[in-house]
Amino acid sequence: MKENYLLNLLDHLFERNSPDSQDRCAPIQAKRYGVIWLILPAVLVLGFTTVSHAADEILLVRSGSASIYRQTEQAIRNYCSRKQDCPATKSISLPLDRKSLRQHLNNAIIAVTIGQKAAEAVHRTSSSTPVIHSLITSRGRALLNRLPVKHKGSRTSLLLDQPISRQLSVVKAALPNKKRLGVIYGPQSQRLRSEVRSAVKKHGFTLVERTSGKGKEIGRKLKSLLKSVDLVLALPDPSLYNKKTLANVLLTSFRHKVPVIGFSAGFVKAGALLATHTSPKQVGRQAAQLVYHRLQGKHHTGTIYPADFQLSINRRVAKSLKVSLPGKKEILRRRRQ
Repeated sequence: MKENYLLNLLDHLFERNSPDSQDRCAPIQAKRYGVIWLILPAVLVLGFTTVSHAADEILLVRSGSASIYRQTEQAIRNYCSRKQDCPATKSISLPLDRKSLRQHLNNAIIAVTIGQKAAEAVHRTSSSTPVIHSLITSRGRALLNRLPVKHKGSRTSLLLDQPISRQLSVVKAALPNKKRLGVIYGPQSQRLRSEVRSAVKKHGFTLVERTSGKGKEIGRKLKSLLKSVDLVLALPDPSLYNKKTLANVLLTSFRHKVPVIGFSAGFVKAGALLATHTSPKQVGRQAAQLVYHRLQGKHHTGTIYPADFQLSINRRVAKSLKVSLPGKKEILRRRRQ
């Protein structure tokens, strides 16, 4: 088949069908078969490159060059490199024009977005390639659902958020004598109300709730809440907890000797007592597992919470509040019981 293709190509090059080709037929035949051996290797390489044409390519779409995106990307690559039947990975990074992004997507068997900007870019791009969104929050996923969608392939969202039940199971193991839990809902965390209530009931806490319409109100709502609780669970809501409000929230809670349960390692460094959180490497590893399962015929669609997590504790805060905490391993052991 390839030989016929080469012969036809040479026929065109040497004008076999031109009006005066009959008089040159013999020498052209010799020239034609001589040249075929010269160009055969190049054409074969081109041909096989076209055949493989990224049919087995995993596309990684980063939101940028920040360390958090690169760590996630590297974790995906590391996982795939250990699987003999895992396809090769290809990475691209935003900014990228939509036409180029569409071409990359159409050349891939599956794509993984890393970060919110990459998820939004793919969401707006016409393609049917299955996509796994990683390193996004539940708030980011909700934003995607409100955007005009052009992507027609299946979509899976691997969240950074920790399940409320997981957070409370860790709190229960770390602080078994503290039962009154306070929560403030803001504009972007109202949707978590039912999940919070279900987790509180499951783990035996008493729930005290407040609602804050704006970030400026959180100080007043917090002071009201602190009079009746042993703990405050901070929900991932940037309208409540941000650079302008965080210091005041932590300082006010500290003065009332009520620990705050955060939602990130940075929150704990700032003054929260403890938090469960998932690292970029853990997200990348789970995203790679989802890709591998997909290629094995096991589809996971919808929203998925991170399977692995880390526990951060601020021992200085614990000491200042006179809160006795066991070691991390002991807390996690108790949680599994």
